[in-house]
Amino acid sequence: MERRITVLAGVVALALTGCNAMSGSKRASLYQSEIDRLSAEKSILEREVRDEKTRRERAEAIVLADRADRTYSHEETAAISQPETIEVKVSAKPKSVKEIQQALASAGYEPGPVDGKMGRKTREAIRRFQKDAGLKADGVVGSATWGKLGRFTQASASK
Repeated sequence: MERRITVLAGVVALALTGCNAMSGSKRASLYQSEIDRLSAEKSILEREVRDEKTRRERAEAIVLADRADRTYSHEETAAISQPETIEVKVSAKPKSVKEIQQALASAGYEPGPVDGKMGRKTREAIRRFQKDAGLKADGVVGSATWGKLGRFTQASASK
């Protein structure tokens, strides 16, 4: 991203030096259009930074949940007093593509329309989730993927 900003600054410098030969109103118009373009580019970069931060936070949450699952046995978990904790059982397999899409959406990964069809956007969302969860990003929802993704189903969230 730093390289992108440096390149933008260089383009602006070149554009501004070329403006010296122009009349005042043309130069002002060019400056304003360049300012508008850079403002739009800044907004895009800021959104990309926010999106990346969100993806990292989701990945950290998945990793922490996974570590918590491996750290405590069921007996140890029962011994810890946490009245606000609710145990959730996740089925070994998703019931449908729609259930996978709903879980992806709940986890913050945009699968496209929740229509029960395994399309390009759904596969991309699965791969992003798998990558963030530290799984093999193959786009297939097997038992390992569903073990982590199934936590985000509507049914498990309401129990």
